[in-house]
Amino acid sequence: MPSTPLRDRKSAGHACERWAFPVLVLFILLGDGIPLTALALPVILLFQVLLTLGLGFMLCSANVYFRDVHLFVNVATLLGWYLTPVFYQARAVPDGFDWVLQINPMAQLLTAYRAVLFDGRLPDARSFLILATACVAIFFVGLSIYRRKSPLFVDEL
Repeated sequence: MPSTPLRDRKSAGHACERWAFPVLVLFILLGDGIPLTALALPVILLFQVLLTLGLGFMLCSANVYFRDVHLFVNVATLLGWYLTPVFYQARAVPDGFDWVLQINPMAQLLTAYRAVLFDGRLPDARSFLILATACVAIFFVGLSIYRRKSPLFVDEL
């Protein structure tokens, strides 16, 4: 049976549902429990969704005019994995390159997630305000581009 985007999303969602509860149980049993600061997760997730939607609006609009956008997205995603401290601590980055983490919104989001889940503290207010402003701005810029260009999509396709 051929794979479709809807089927792939359903299977990814099913895998998340299947593993979320056991991971939560392990987190509670093996760790110190879930900190009260975890209640801030929906706020952090909201800004991540806004960032993702804004970038998605921009990239889907560009994809109509430039068919190789998916190649750029593949390379940018791979580069993003290396420029975001997922498997290494941010303090392991040499001083001359710490600016890369400062301008990377995913690095800031990951730092916020780590703060509320592992450190049991709220994210730094100044950094989070800058992150929130950037995410909201990227969302509205992406939405504006999409709304302005979407009536022309049918002519380009």
